[in-house]
Amino acid sequence: MSRLTDAARRAYANLSHARQQWLVFSGALAVELAIFVVDYLTGSDIRLHTLYIFPVSVIALKCERRWLQGVAFAMSMVFQLVTYAQEKIASIEYIVDASVAALSLLVAMTLAGMARINHQRAIDLATSDELTGIANRRAFIAALDAEIVRQRRSGGALSLAIIDLDGFKALNDTRGHSAGDDALRLLVSILARSVRASDFPARVGGDEFAVLMPGMPAGECGHFCKQLTEEVAQRMVESGFAITASIGFICFEAPPDSSLAAVAQADAAMYRVKEAGRRGRAG
Repeated sequence: MSRLTDAARRAYANLSHARQQWLVFSGALAVELAIFVVDYLTGSDIRLHTLYIFPVSVIALKCERRWLQGVAFAMSMVFQLVTYAQEKIASIEYIVDASVAALSLLVAMTLAGMARINHQRAIDLATSDELTGIANRRAFIAALDAEIVRQRRSGGALSLAIIDLDGFKALNDTRGHSAGDDALRLLVSILARSVRASDFPARVGGDEFAVLMPGMPAGECGHFCKQLTEEVAQRMVESGFAITASIGFICFEAPPDSSLAAVAQADAAMYRVKEAGRRGRAG
């Protein structure tokens, strides 16, 4: 049920994003058409060709679909060529004006596209871990906050696991940080294969990871953590790392007071595992 709900949420988010792009595209084209109408009616008395750059730039900035950008560029060029033809200018001047218009649009669209890519890159850097590529603590807390809001509204279970690598410091001290980095990447690959599509894994500290599991009951969460503990131990040994995992988990049938309180409870469960001798899980 939780997978279906999460899939529905993702589908709705994708639909909303596509709808937003269509709204931007339609609005920008309407502005472009309005510019053309005014430009055509005023003839050579007022030249508005510079204004065509703005709606096309907005589309390049907000819409990543190339064909939408292509349609906007083509329509802008057609509109401008029609107004150039209306002025009955010499052929060479017509060609020069058309070339300048095309170049101006391409430069504006390229700059807007670069701004969109750089903005997305900045968002990715702010919400993902540079070494492993998965979400960082900031993104995890935001996801947990959103899940708590959903749980308060719709009910259901919410499970949370904290994973800490035992022996990681010794690995760094004896074999160097590159070996430690390899161990962290290996853990991320294990998590990627183990979690559900609806789960949210993240690196929340140096060798500490967390997994948010919406809709997962306590029994299923305990089984997941047991399997994950065994999988980590086996894969680490196979890769030559003397590392195991201590996993603490907590299942909330009622919404926790806050995301920080939820993480603190899962942390406490993880430290109980460490005090008991490491390599295990506790809830």
